[in-house]
Amino acid sequence: MMRSDQRLEALVPAGCHTYSKGRDQFPPNVTGLAVRGKGVRLWMDDGAEYLDWGMGLRTALLGYAHDEVDAAAIEAIRNGQNLTRPGVPEKTLAERLATTFPEYEMFKFAKSGSDVTAAAVRLARAHTGRNTIAMCEKDFFYSYHDWFIGSTVADAGIPAFNRRLSLKFPYNDFKRLLEMVETSGDVAAIILEPVNDEEPEDFFLQRVRELCDRKGIVLIFDEMITGFRYAYPSVQRKLGVYADLATFGKAIGNGYSVAVLAGKRDIMEHGAIGNGRRRVFLMSATHGAEHSALAAGAKVLELLAGADYAAYHGACRRFVDGIAERIRRHGLDDRCQVRGLSFKPAIAFASDVVKTYFYFLLAEQRVMMPYIAQAFAHSEADVRATHDAIDRALGELKATPEAKMAAAVGDAVLKPVFRPYN
Repeated sequence: MMRSDQRLEALVPAGCHTYSKGRDQFPPNVTGLAVRGKGVRLWMDDGAEYLDWGMGLRTALLGYAHDEVDAAAIEAIRNGQNLTRPGVPEKTLAERLATTFPEYEMFKFAKSGSDVTAAAVRLARAHTGRNTIAMCEKDFFYSYHDWFIGSTVADAGIPAFNRRLSLKFPYNDFKRLLEMVETSGDVAAIILEPVNDEEPEDFFLQRVRELCDRKGIVLIFDEMITGFRYAYPSVQRKLGVYADLATFGKAIGNGYSVAVLAGKRDIMEHGAIGNGRRRVFLMSATHGAEHSALAAGAKVLELLAGADYAAYHGACRRFVDGIAERIRRHGLDDRCQVRGLSFKPAIAFASDVVKTYFYFLLAEQRVMMPYIAQAFAHSEADVRATHDAIDRALGELKATPEAKMAAAVGDAVLKPVFRPYN
């Protein structure tokens, strides 16, 4: 009999609506479809229950199905999801954001991070009259729209001219970025995650900010992941460097689909009404301001304002240190290493086969860890249970030849999302 996830893949390309949830991103013993999540637990329709560290692609910072967030969304649903005129939840969330981010003056909502980064790029081009976008090559994903995907190896279906309008620079390499800007003479925007898997060095962000001011370039910070996770409420606030436009999402909705474009008024008003400026068709979506998502977002911001971030970051650090210590204890530094920062760590492996087998062993113990997105809801007991599962997996990894690992996972070796062929 065909499994539920196989049936879905027969009906939906890739069997998912974001490639990060595709079967090629999970070991072969993770099967079926998710039925329910609560806290940090995930239940599947094949009966499996997992302790989850992916947390809905890093969205559920407070944990799945948070009671207060859900209650706010349900109340909004009962008043109508989508009305003929703008609704009160739009004003409520905008006012909450203005309080949270006084450095920004206007906000625009969407259903996905891709849409708000694409809108930021469009604004930058309109504001500067230029076309080229300089983006940090370290950042994995900005948008599924042509302006970014055309710069990747998965560029089928995208006109070639898009690639010519995309430049990539290494993080922390200000000299290379400066050369790129000077040579092009057409850079409308510099977009980057202000912090990814390493901290800025030699005042890198400050120098990028000064370069943008000097050259009339719009600086865009993509804080889809870092917002409310690296620091409260943002990298910008912690480091004291502010972009002209910034994008937020994931944690803001705690699983509800809301993303935010925040920006300075003189740029954002390109998308306004009645000011006589050249019209930018910024974002216009029937469900862009769905009331349940906006009400959930406002409640999430209220809860995060009172959250214990010192305790959260300490827990993240202890979890990562515990993984690294176990790798050292097993003498497996040649096969796997912990990299990145504690808010967004990653385990790097010697090969995709080793990586797949490791996560295969974790899944056997009912731990799901496509990546590490620690939530406030993860308890010390969850950390201990996961450390124990990792310890057992590393022990078996050490004792297993790679040929045997390959036989165990078969042709279901994990693959990169960005690749030229399916």
